[in-house]
Order: sequence, then structure tokens, then C-alpha cells
Amino acid sequence: PVMFEQALVSVLSQDAAAVRVIVSDNSETDDVEQLMQARFRHVEYRRRVPPIPALAHFAAILDECTTDFVTLFHDDDLMAPDYAATMIAELVAQPHAVAVGCDARIIVGTTLTDRTFMDHPRSVREISEPEPLVAPYFLVGHGKPAPFPSYMYRRAKVGELRLDIRDGGKYADVAFLLKLLARGPLVWLPTVLIHYRFHASNDSRAVDPAQQLRLLRFLRRTTAAGRNARFLREFRVIMYAGALSGLDRRSRRGKVATRYLMTHLPVVALTNAGLWRRAFAVAKRKLTSNISRDLA
Repeated sequence: PVMFEQALVSVLSQDAAAVRVIVSDNSETDDVEQLMQARFRHVEYRRRVPPIPALAHFAAILDECTTDFVTLFHDDDLMAPDYAATMIAELVAQPHAVAVGCDARIIVGTTLTDRTFMDHPRSVREISEPEPLVAPYFLVGHGKPAPFPSYMYRRAKVGELRLDIRDGGKYADVAFLLKLLARGPLVWLPTVLIHYRFHASNDSRAVDPAQQLRLLRFLRRTTAAGRNARFLREFRVIMYAGALSGLDRRSRRGKVATRYLMTHLPVVALTNAGLWRRAFAVAKRKLTSNISRDLA
């Protein structure tokens, strides 16, 4: 409830004049409802009783949306005052775009860091093909994508599309964006317009190899990519490297992962300069952190 209250206050502080705010409460307790009654009676509020699964909640919200543009904002993130005005202006200026995403500053717990989600992009990017959309999510050295809660959608283009657990499992949001991409380009803004929070209750940084495989199958089915496509090879390298730490290397799966990494990791390392840039950036961040701790 504390994070939700902060999120709602940030949304209600928008500079844009014509913004409709709706709170869709899918929680299992009465905390949010009590907070709404005590502090935010003027805000439109809908309680989901009984609570419904997360993806069904996403679908229910889209079904009820009637505005030209819509953002489905998370209850633990923060919105900058100029978010709505900037995103609306971008969608108006680019009528061919189906959605616009933006960069974010990262919050870890309650601490606002100086790190950005998209690795300091310098220009507006128009995404019109599947590979540049997918690559930043899982591939080494490809930067980061616009965070999912930052998107503002053109409602008419979303149409009947919904998040589907069969299309990518926990990565159904990526599959949703891929399906949306078939209807027009996505635009990524380099401007920081939200704050994206990592905390103990979300799994944004947890990697699930089984769910990654589900998304991989969806990618191959929808992008017609060959088995040896570069982004699929790099995707497998990351997947196997992440899975190997939890596998017995003498087991069948462990041997498959080890064999694949021995064959393909050198190729990825030699052909992807971004891998080395990211490795140096991580090493620099750790060194700076260690020095600061020693000085303290």
C-alpha cells in the first residue's frame, strides 16, 4: 500500500490536462480500498472481487478502456509529471506508431539510483522489426528495452490483443509487444519519464529458463527465424549459462548446456563488442562500489 500510494500520487500529479485516472484494485486485502476511501475518494476506483489472475486483470482493464490512448501503470513505480503530456504528444506526432515507451530511472527498494533502465540511449528509436525489439530483453550487449509499464498504447491498434500465458509464460509481455508490432512500429524515447522499482516482491530480475524456452518457441514461430539466427544463438547462450549454475554438469541437461556453451560462447564473445562493453561496465561499477565501501 505504501508503494501504491506513492505511485498514485505521481500519476495524479500529471501536467497534462485531459487525463483520466482509474485505480483497478486486484489485491487480496482491503488495504488499498481503505486508503482510497480515506485519501482518494475523488479518484475513479474499481475493486476486483474476487481477485483475478494477473494476465486476466490486464485483459479486463483493456476491455474497459474507452480513451484513444492508455497506459497500464504498475503500482510500485513512479511517473514523472510530464509523462502523459510527452507521450500523448509523441503519439499525436507519429500517427503510424502503435505505442510509445520511454526510459526510466531505477529505484532499488526505496533508494533512487543514478542508473537508467535503457543504458543511456541518445536518440528516439523506431522499432519496426522483431529482432531489435527482442534482442535487448535477453541478449548480451544489446542495451535494454523500454520498460513495459512505461508504454502508452494507441487503443484502437491494440484491439483484441491481450497478454497470453501460452505465448512466453512470464515473458508474455514481450510476446504481446511482438504481436502489437505486427500492427505498426513501436517508438522508444530516450527521455526518463518514469522511475522503475526493483524490490523483494517482484521478479523482474529473476531468470526462469523454462519460461525463456517458451518465449523462444514463440519467437521462432512468429518471426520465422532460422535455427542459427544470431539473436537465437545468443539467446541460447544466455539461457544455458544461467541454467548451468543450477545443473549437475554430469547430467544429460548439464552436458547439453556445457557442450553448447563450449561451441557457441567463443563465437558470441568474439563477434559481440557489446558483451565486452557490458562486462567492463559491470566491473567498473563493482570496483567503484568496493572502493566506496572501503573508504566508508
